[in-house]
Amino acid sequence: MKGECLMKSHKSNYELLGEWIEELSGFIMKDEFLMEIPFNEDEINTNGVKYRFYTDQHQYTITALDGPDGGFLGAVAICRKMVPGENFHRGDDLFYGPFRKDTWDRIIKDIVSYELIRVNEEDKEK
Repeated sequence: MKGECLMKSHKSNYELLGEWIEELSGFIMKDEFLMEIPFNEDEINTNGVKYRFYTDQHQYTITALDGPDGGFLGAVAICRKMVPGENFHRGDDLFYGPFRKDTWDRIIKDIVSYELIRVNEEDKEK
């Protein structure tokens, strides 16, 4: 934790988040799969950054905010396709908390678990 606090004194939350995202991108440039989106006028705290990326089935938004207590980091998942008969896109809050690496790690775990597909019983027997 001491090392993390020392790092924060030299880097902004946005720089740290950018580094964490770069770690995930592998051989793909983050600009190829990630877009920064503006805050809506009705949002209370716009002192931060929001990123959005997509998978085949979902849209994910990651929000990082500055604050006196070190900041906030959170994510939301929204289904890209509506359920037949519904007029809205289903979604969920993913993990959120203080702007720290362990919060980021929990968000990434939530995203991975959100994308996992159940194995068919028939496939288990093969």
